[in-house]
Amino acid sequence: MTSYKFYVGFAVFVELFPIVPFLVGIQKWKIASPGIRLFLGFLLADFLINLVSNYLFLLLVTNHFLYYFYSFQYTIFLFPALFYFFKNRKERLIIVILLGISLLLLTVDFLFISKIGINYVSGSFINFIIFLISIYYSSKEFGKNDKKSINEILLNLALILSLQFFIKSIETFLGKYLLETQTNSFLWTQVRNVYSYFMLFSLIAYTYFFSILKTDET
Repeated sequence: MTSYKFYVGFAVFVELFPIVPFLVGIQKWKIASPGIRLFLGFLLADFLINLVSNYLFLLLVTNHFLYYFYSFQYTIFLFPALFYFFKNRKERLIIVILLGISLLLLTVDFLFISKIGINYVSGSFINFIIFLISIYYSSKEFGKNDKKSINEILLNLALILSLQFFIKSIETFLGKYLLETQTNSFLWTQVRNVYSYFMLFSLIAYTYFFSILKTDET
């Protein structure tokens, strides 16, 4: 099996895997907090966009325009989800401002910069901001003197989310560089394979966290 064939098969498996943590988490819908419910919306949207993307790939139709949908759904689901993670009004206000900036940049990118291609500018910004917010929340939770007040589920979600979107940021940057020349196509495939392993790890972690979700942790 060639590296590319492995990538195609494995990548499709990973891209459709978000439905697993979603199905596990949806069973806890009644006890889930607004932030976790929005997080489940993010997983479902990711699965549906990936489904359409792979369908277009099989039809040999370009799916580059879907990158805008990825960034848009990250913005409308994850920014509000992280909003509910925080209790401080100033921190929530900052997230609302960042959400507005992200939507504006996404619009400008679509109309004037990348147009219908891959949105490297707005996509990189949104991925990196989600990483920063997640890592900030994690560091804040770790810094609490009262360990009993730490919400372990939200902390774990934020930690994996920070890892996931840090890897997404790197992959977006490397993808732009490696796709500039056809000679880098083999290396690009290897990068995508490693990226898929990290994404699978993140999704398995989400599945586990939702499976142990309890009422007093929301």
